[in-house]
Amino acid sequence: MTFIPPAAGETILLAAAVPLETALLRREFAFAPPKENRPFAPSTAEAFGRHLLFVHTGIGKAGAAAAVAPPLAPRPGGLVLDFGGAGAYPGRGLALGDLGP
Repeated sequence: MTFIPPAAGETILLAAAVPLETALLRREFAFAPPKENRPFAPSTAEAFGRHLLFVHTGIGKAGAAAAVAPPLAPRPGGLVLDFGGAGAYPGRGLALGDLGP
């Protein structure tokens, strides 16, 4: 498989389940607060010549699908990066590479 980065001006959607997973990213890119007061409303930023959308999806596949579909609808063909800790939060006793129960 070949990775082709999005062209300048294209949208990149960044998605993670909970705010704890994204605190550093939100601070680094100074995302504007969501323009809408509704669950899964995306925040926005500009970086590297690209439009960034950022959304918290909640936990689970259904929440992720519900969160990423609306921002992608008017902009098909962008890049989606879904990331997070998968529950490996501080104080949980998990080390890098461990699999949780």
